[in-house]
Amino acid sequence: HKKKSQLYIQTWHGDIGFKAIEKKTCVKPEDFESPYIKKCIKDSKFTDIVLSGSQWGYDNMRESFFYDGEILKCGYPRNDVLFNESNDELREKIRTRYGVPLNKKICLYAPTFRAGFSAKEVLFSEDNTAAHIIEALTERFGGEWVLFMKYHPASLDKYETRDYMDGKTVFDISDYPDTADLLAGCDALISDYSSVSFDFALTYKPCWLYFEDFESYRKNDRNVIIDTDKIGFDMCADKDALIAAIKNFDKAEYDKRIRKMLDDFGSCENGTACRQVAQRIVDFAM
Repeated sequence: HKKKSQLYIQTWHGDIGFKAIEKKTCVKPEDFESPYIKKCIKDSKFTDIVLSGSQWGYDNMRESFFYDGEILKCGYPRNDVLFNESNDELREKIRTRYGVPLNKKICLYAPTFRAGFSAKEVLFSEDNTAAHIIEALTERFGGEWVLFMKYHPASLDKYETRDYMDGKTVFDISDYPDTADLLAGCDALISDYSSVSFDFALTYKPCWLYFEDFESYRKNDRNVIIDTDKIGFDMCADKDALIAAIKNFDKAEYDKRIRKMLDDFGSCENGTACRQVAQRIVDFAM
């Protein structure tokens, strides 16, 4: 229970995203009786402010949440770090933790959760996929590259050791606690239906979406509510398409697509969320 003297700010874990949340996950009347929905309803009663990073996120929360209070469109405090001109300290921090030389570039692979998800499925179900991705990154961008794999905490086999994670070119960094650090400190991202890609878009660094199982995901796993025509990332249906997208990456064209995507979704992220939220806390305390 929350005391009257406490302020509860719901920072959420994503804003623009593929997946339905709360009310929109309910397709049958009995779905409203699920433990998940009951927790959502209880949480909404305690919430004082919900944060949003875009007009799309604001509208989706209004339609989805069991909450009718204030939604503050200020961006997310965790994303402020993505607006720093230099994140050298974070780049060094994450490389040092995993023994990666400071001069090497990092491509982060961060897939979302699926029902029955296995970390070796989807992108890395075939041998040599990681090597082919590294080759493509090196060919297009130069330098030496490594892959950081951050799997969803709910992955069924997240604690299993996989042969392709050799600790030399491919690293399992699923134990790293702060995804914002990784987004700020890496050089490129491969994801899928995770909202992390839309946070990463704020950096304008290269990002590709791997959608091999899109139809089964949409039909069997989660309701997809986003208009995919508005997405500015390359959406790759197979490994060959992903490799080609990496090799053919056009920075100027990509920047235009990302800028349009953020405009279309009404992004209000500008690196000042921490200050705005802190001021609301001060106002409450006074």
